[in-house]
Amino acid sequence: MINQEEAIEIAKREVLTLGWGWVEPINIYWRRDGWFGKRGKWEIHTNVNVRGGNIRILISDEGEVIEKGFLPQ
Repeated sequence: MINQEEAIEIAKREVLTLGWGWVEPINIYWRRDGWFGKRGKWEIHTNVNVRGGNIRILISDEGEVIEKGFLPQ
């Protein structure tokens, strides 16, 4: 399982590859798959103090980008 810092680095790399801006501060959460699952995913939100220009990206605990989205201003 990847740790929080690794998830952030994977997310940054993906976002910059797409040409989206990475703006801090960020929120990051680890979410468990199901009620009793040991597996999960990291959910990262950027630019959390502002509405618009936000990115939401999900990273599996193996380091795979599951989902990504950008909310323009």
